[in-house]
Amino acid sequence: MTGYVYVMSNPAYKSNLVKIGKTIRDPAAFRATELYETGVPEAFKCEYWALVDDHDSVERNVFNYFNEKRPNINREFFEVTVPEAILGIRNNAEILTEKVFYVSPQELQRQVQEESKNLKKKRDAADAKRERGAALAQQKQREIYLNNPIYIKLKAKYDEAINLRGNRFHLMWISGVIGAGFPPVWLFTLWMFYVWRRSSKKVKGLSNKLEKL
Repeated sequence: MTGYVYVMSNPAYKSNLVKIGKTIRDPAAFRATELYETGVPEAFKCEYWALVDDHDSVERNVFNYFNEKRPNINREFFEVTVPEAILGIRNNAEILTEKVFYVSPQELQRQVQEESKNLKKKRDAADAKRERGAALAQQKQREIYLNNPIYIKLKAKYDEAINLRGNRFHLMWISGVIGAGFPPVWLFTLWMFYVWRRSSKKVKGLSNKLEKL
């Protein structure tokens, strides 16, 4: 009779103790639930199943194959690892189809590491997208700011004040040099210093207004 031969494990048992059995229904969907009785602290997990023509005969052959690994002859538990149990079924059956659910600790660790890498890539991509969005928004805000008529007018006044202050500084410097040998020019130098100071205050005032826009 066509049926399934399966391998199940239980977290409550030691790692090298598995259950090997048979059923005519999908063991992953039904048998694991049926085995979860009151006396079992945790549910069984289907690690593997194989669909075979004569599941009764295959089960007997597998039990004989692992006879020395069977602690209790009246129970379907064997002191073998899941990979060993899967290999035992494959060696004693003509398998129509099979399904492996078992994941080794090494493979599980690799999957966790791979998942962590993928998660980091997603986070990095999301961060980069947010940064690009913020940069574009900042650039757009900057363009709006630079095209503001009030800003344009103030910026023109600021540039003009900067140029005027520079010119007055040069005149003050020249008059100071000339005044070193001609004292009457000192008065002009002092007046240029006063004018330059006023120009500097105007530049500072316009700069503050620009920053507040």
